[in-house]
Amino acid sequence: MPLREFVVGRDASRTKWTFSVRLGGPHSRLIPVRSRREAIRTWASLTAVGRFAEGLGVRGFAVEL
Repeated sequence: MPLREFVVGRDASRTKWTFSVRLGGPHSRLIPVRSRREAIRTWASLTAVGRFAEGLGVRGFAVEL
């Protein structure tokens, strides 16, 4: 399944950032990155999310404020 889109957004508390991936077609849902410790992985800053994405080889992502 191809990765179509990467989206960074705020978590429910609006204090941290999340990173999500859209798999498959244009109408498929966004799937948030998860970790073993957190149901949804979060980052304290947009810069930190950018470093994470760069480490994965992601060339660009959309930011939803």
